[in-house]
Amino acid sequence: MDKSTLVSEPINRGKLISPVTLNEMKGINKSTLDSSLSAQNDGVNYKRYELTPDGISPVMLPGTENGEFIATSYEHDEYGATNEDPVIKKQQQDKRFKKMETFIQQEFTKDFTGYEIVNPEAKEFFVTFGVNRYVIEEYMRIKNSKFRIQN
Repeated sequence: MDKSTLVSEPINRGKLISPVTLNEMKGINKSTLDSSLSAQNDGVNYKRYELTPDGISPVMLPGTENGEFIATSYEHDEYGATNEDPVIKKQQQDKRFKKMETFIQQEFTKDFTGYEIVNPEAKEFFVTFGVNRYVIEEYMRIKNSKFRIQN
């Protein structure tokens, strides 16, 4: 990749929870909340994977004072606790699809850098956001992929 072609773009970090908002969320009696609330969250009713109309959950950045950043590769409930309940799993899958629809409506513009499938009969494809793009580009180069990057 020719790095001289890279263009600086503003980063849409989504629904960030600020330290002020975090403080407003404190003081909730944990016994009245879902038992999966983490012991470290100091009584904050924070649903890292909250089911929202647009599929995008509020997030706090790693290092937020008194905050808790949760990222798990396992299926999870709204609080981030590992959970394989089929109902919860379906809710989280539906949420991911809503997130994609929101992305397409709000971010996928004529200026968006994306990928084009050269072979519509292909049995594999890549969908990636952010810095993962460069890993996919390298993989495509190494494997002499039939995919190509569309700018």
